[in-house]
Amino acid sequence: MRLLCIDPGLSGGIAVLLIEGGRREVLHACDIPTRPDGSNRQVDVVAVCTLIEKFNPDGAVIENVGAMPSIPGPDGERRSMGAASSFRFGFAVGQIRAVCECYGLDPKLIVPRVWKNHFGLKGSQKGQSRDTARRLCPSALPFLTLKMHHGRAEAILMGLYVADKRGML
Repeated sequence: MRLLCIDPGLSGGIAVLLIEGGRREVLHACDIPTRPDGSNRQVDVVAVCTLIEKFNPDGAVIENVGAMPSIPGPDGERRSMGAASSFRFGFAVGQIRAVCECYGLDPKLIVPRVWKNHFGLKGSQKGQSRDTARRLCPSALPFLTLKMHHGRAEAILMGLYVADKRGML
């Protein structure tokens, strides 16, 4: 089974995993492709379509996300998304979900808390996700060479979670 795994948003990641019995191999992982949109950027849906056509996945899993509420960070400073950021984020998530639907992938949605708990990850420690993906899946190493590849790592971990919970797809 080829599984398309997506950590959505403009700084997220996409991974394609091959899951056969106990075999779990990362065939591809990349950042969400984007293109200019005035002074901002948006998902490059053509590039996402090209990726789907190249790997022809059997299913898809997407992190079920929402706008970030105003919460205090470790330093006490509040972190949140403004209205414009929330709109842009939601638009990107909608583009990704729509592309998957158009290819008949009927994406399964997984809440971050569920897959992160499965791997013992806490909060938004992005480096932990990268380290965990590299440790659990050696074929991920070439795709996770930079700290900024945490979105790719999270997409890979969602796929590994689905592989562990076979009945999800």
